[in-house]
Amino acid sequence: MTREEFSRLLAYNPGTGRFTWRLYRGRMAKAGDPAGSLKPSGYIELHVGGKIYKAHRVAWLMAHGEWPSQHIDHINGDKADNRIANLRDCSRSENLCNSKHHANSTTGFKGVHFQKTDGIYVAHIRKDGKRKHLGSFRTVEDAAAAVRIARDALHGEFARHG
Repeated sequence: MTREEFSRLLAYNPGTGRFTWRLYRGRMAKAGDPAGSLKPSGYIELHVGGKIYKAHRVAWLMAHGEWPSQHIDHINGDKADNRIANLRDCSRSENLCNSKHHANSTTGFKGVHFQKTDGIYVAHIRKDGKRKHLGSFRTVEDAAAAVRIARDALHGEFARHG
């Protein structure tokens, strides 16, 4: 769909990142009702014309007049925050650099894991699909500091430490 087609059906507020319906949709929604639904993945999806669209990609289209060239990164890490100031077009690698640590992380730090056999914390970083070993440390804080320094140097504006 084009920007014009979406604009006929939906209103997008770039300051709040929210979508509302412009048209009455029967018992589904009336004009002015919020559009989209929050999914377990954390993303908001829009059901338009029998298709499902990620709200952040439609927000980019509405604000810039064209579909994003690659991926869309949520700068603050909140997948439901679709304010245009929180979105940036990026590569997959850059998007992954800004991802949060996994929920099953035992250390609570991205890029740090505990090696039980040696009783040490191992730090690593990834960029463009390649993993770089940063060292082994006695404390989780030292390992996290090494990751933070490497991430800032290698990932720049896409560095996320949590």
